[in-house]
Amino acid sequence: MAFINAAAQAVERSISDVLRHIGENPRREGLKDTPRRYIKALREFTSGYDDAPAEILSTVFKDESFDEMIILRGIEFQSLCEHHLMPFVGTATVGYIPDPEIGIVGLSKLARVASPRSLWTTAASFGAAA
Repeated sequence: MAFINAAAQAVERSISDVLRHIGENPRREGLKDTPRRYIKALREFTSGYDDAPAEILSTVFKDESFDEMIILRGIEFQSLCEHHLMPFVGTATVGYIPDPEIGIVGLSKLARVASPRSLWTTAASFGAAA
């Protein structure tokens, strides 16, 4: 996939500069496509940044009545540390007690909100939110 916009090209040049700064040759075979691959990976890691949790959670099952806690464990997530721009991965657990007036949120929706893959989410802040 070719990234042709000016911003992506500027980032590609910057990544090439970083490679040169650490003593690598960005033109060598193993690295020549690294700047483009880096941009693609960064977009994947931050792909959920613009998701709207309220919109995702708006689909509910109103016909169901349930007054016990619903727990979903083992939700895989990935993100980037805001201090180092390094990826990290983990698992989260989400639990809630449904409000009978609102309904029950589907498990896939909980997982989608819990794994936003959003930029600037740190391990510490994710753990505090879980």
